[in-house]
Amino acid sequence: MPRSTYVFASRLALSLVLILATFLAFAQTQSGGSKPVPHPVKQVTTAPTASVQTFRNVGKAYFEQGKYVEAIEQFQKVVASGKASATDHLSLGMALMQANKLDAALGEMTTARQIDPHLVAINFNLGILYKRELRNPDAEAALKQVIAVDSQDPSAWFNLGTVYFAEKKLDESLDAYHHIIEMGFGRGQNFYVAALFRTFTALVRMKRQEEAQKALKQWEGMHEKVPNISLQDPALEGGKYGTILAPSLPPTDIARHLDQEKVTFTEISQKLGLTLPAASALARNPSQPIKVADYSLEFARQNLVPLFAPSIAVGDYDHDGQPDIYVVVPSARNYLFHNNGDGTFSDVTETAGVGGPGATLSATFADFDNSGRMSLVVAGLDGVKIYQYPEITNDVVPNPGSKPNDVTAKRRTGLKPFNDITAKTGLKPNSGELDTRAVLFDADNDGLLDLVITAYTNLNKPPQKDSFTFPDDFSGATLHFYRNNGDGSFTEKTSTAGLASARGRMRGAVFADFNNRGYSDLMLFRDDGPPLLYQNQGEDKFVLQRETGTALAKTVVLDAQVADFNHDGLFDLAVWSPDGYKVLLNQRNWKF
Repeated sequence: MPRSTYVFASRLALSLVLILATFLAFAQTQSGGSKPVPHPVKQVTTAPTASVQTFRNVGKAYFEQGKYVEAIEQFQKVVASGKASATDHLSLGMALMQANKLDAALGEMTTARQIDPHLVAINFNLGILYKRELRNPDAEAALKQVIAVDSQDPSAWFNLGTVYFAEKKLDESLDAYHHIIEMGFGRGQNFYVAALFRTFTALVRMKRQEEAQKALKQWEGMHEKVPNISLQDPALEGGKYGTILAPSLPPTDIARHLDQEKVTFTEISQKLGLTLPAASALARNPSQPIKVADYSLEFARQNLVPLFAPSIAVGDYDHDGQPDIYVVVPSARNYLFHNNGDGTFSDVTETAGVGGPGATLSATFADFDNSGRMSLVVAGLDGVKIYQYPEITNDVVPNPGSKPNDVTAKRRTGLKPFNDITAKTGLKPNSGELDTRAVLFDADNDGLLDLVITAYTNLNKPPQKDSFTFPDDFSGATLHFYRNNGDGSFTEKTSTAGLASARGRMRGAVFADFNNRGYSDLMLFRDDGPPLLYQNQGEDKFVLQRETGTALAKTVVLDAQVADFNHDGLFDLAVWSPDGYKVLLNQRNWKF
């Protein structure tokens, strides 16, 4: 990777940090409302192409909030446009089914199947509809078609088991539930727990009491691992085929609507109280070779670490409902800005005690111990540190001019120091290791955030040459994978998880369920080779996917983000490389 990229990124990112932060000062969220009272569906008229995608996306949002009548109205506008696909008719049918308009739902799903008879989600939702109508033979046939295509879908097996049970086919019902139990909790989740109880019920009906008690005992040990709401019928009739898919807008239609009003931005960082000292110039020319006699870890701290770009982390560290900002500056100290709740921020770095010794590359906020508090996880030279704001309630004071007992006018002062809980979590320092990012995600679907730490190199191990350059002559490092123990600590599982082979000058990682199998997979990116894509097989096991398509295999990635860009239900990638940025669409089977 060209060294000029580091210098450019360092200067550019520092100027962008505060611009990005200004948006957070005014960030607001709205919670979904209560479930709607059923009322007649409104008549709709046709709409121009520009509106169709909006109707799809808004309908999807309403459906996910449980606002089914409003979702129906949006999906009907799509159908009335004359541009509806099979997925659009299915979306309307699913919303109608949830609104208990089963005849109309059947009509839309039948239309969807006529347009695309190979869309698996159609058969799944027809199976659920037939099940609700007590048309058990039809439900059985539809769900069997799903399983014929996707034999590892726990929702299809579970609902087939309930249909068998209703038909008094108890042996077949047990077999369906057994398929889910064999998948394990990691893949089956709420379906696994529910299958244990339904197994108990079926065995009792069959007067197999000893086996029934064993199943019940298993259920008693597992049922608290999932929320009760996930064991109710609406959740158990869902799964991956019970979600709305919004088809993407064709590129030609997108091009027609690029003539929108130009968007401009205004710099207001100082107005918000977000100011940093001027960045100092680099102490030496990055392209100049380093003599081995001049090199030391302190030399690397002063001259090599500052080549990385600044970054920000956002999180409500004091649980006052306002997002705070932590600014990472590799060449100097870090800064914590407390959100005052009035559109301004205060620098509380000194009193919070999280300025750090320098040489930090990134940070993130995360509630890894399910305490309801956001811990600050900082990655850089010598490893990762974890800080947590103390759980104190007497640090709340009224804003100037607020009325007595006006809770909404109160704010936290942010004057309490953080506690360094790194040792308590089981993480140990790694002298000289330059960690680039700490990524927290639930690898095994147990409700606890596990930890991946990407490492760039070990600065205590310079190249064995008389002179060398950074980073080209430095070897990469191995990442670290830690499993969350559930008691506020982690245990390293890098080797047993199959991730010991993940080496390189890692810049970071992103996670997503790229193949829709129910687990978060990992994409690791590095500047000394193409990205590494690992499939999560559950139970803390990862497997490297070697055939990922030319677009990904020939790209050196410096940063990446995940999103479903074309609304096809598959996570795509936006990647930044030395040559610019790319959007890589997920083509299934690990190809981008």
